Amino acid sequence: MKLHWFALFLIHVCFVAAGLVLHEEWKIGNTHSITWDQSAYTDADTVNIFIEEDRSFSLGHTQALDGKLEFIVPTQLEKFIGEQVHVTAVFRRNFHLFNVESAAVRITT
Repeated sequence: MKLHWFALFLIHVCFVAAGLVLHEEWKIGNTHSITWDQSAYTDADTVNIFIEEDRSFSLGHTQALDGKLEFIVPTQLEKFIGEQVHVTAVFRRNFHLFNVESAAVRITT
């Protein structure tokens, strides 16, 4: 029975995911933004965005209804220069996991 509910949850997450939109390359110290389709979210939803390869810091968090997060690419990403990393957005509804989206980006100098 637990497997059944888990499968339904995965199907729900797949239909909610609309995809992150971001530049293919990020330069350390530059301002960039990440956008997503806010139509799938409510005022009870938040998003926290981080780099999958280094979860020791967050790029930022906001209300999911904002549909956009602007930030300065931090110097903590210098160790990934020339590499591709995965930007992960964790969406929560009423503090519970609701959706996870990810996209790849290359870090440059």
